[in-house]
Amino acid sequence: MMDDSVSSDASLEEAKVWLRHKALKDGARCPCCNQWTQVYKYSFHKGMGKALAYICSAYEFGRVPEDGYFHVEHYLKELKVKFHGYHSKLKFWDMLEARINTANNKKWSGYWKVNQCAFDFLAGRIEVPKYAYLFNNTCLKHSDETVSIHDVMKSPFDYSEMLKGLINEQR
Repeated sequence: MMDDSVSSDASLEEAKVWLRHKALKDGARCPCCNQWTQVYKYSFHKGMGKALAYICSAYEFGRVPEDGYFHVEHYLKELKVKFHGYHSKLKFWDMLEARINTANNKKWSGYWKVNQCAFDFLAGRIEVPKYAYLFNNTCLKHSDETVSIHDVMKSPFDYSEMLKGLINEQR
């Protein structure tokens, strides 16, 4: 089997091996289904840090049902927060957990629950991997390099001060 292409008589297993190598390196079209496949290096960034802080505020303000799951997009809209779907990437850092979707007419439920890791990160007690390597909506691995909430926000970040600001805005 050649490095930049897979022969038409290759087995499915050979095609998988070739594709994993190509997807990790440059991305490639699957020789079986023609879908573009690529591993993306996704960084934990300021937008994700802000989204996480707002999401965690729902718990601080008692706006979350007993089971811990709530509709994040509705909550962010209520707060008039502009968001770009950054919250959905937080699952790759084990900070958010999606509720299992039971509706046949939707891709996902929209309901999320925050894990303790999120609160520890916001409080500056832990660092998280700077990068997640994503393939087909799955995290293959994380970088060894880590970041703190202060690194992500590019300045000192005080979650309790942010909450005070939110309380004042809601009055």
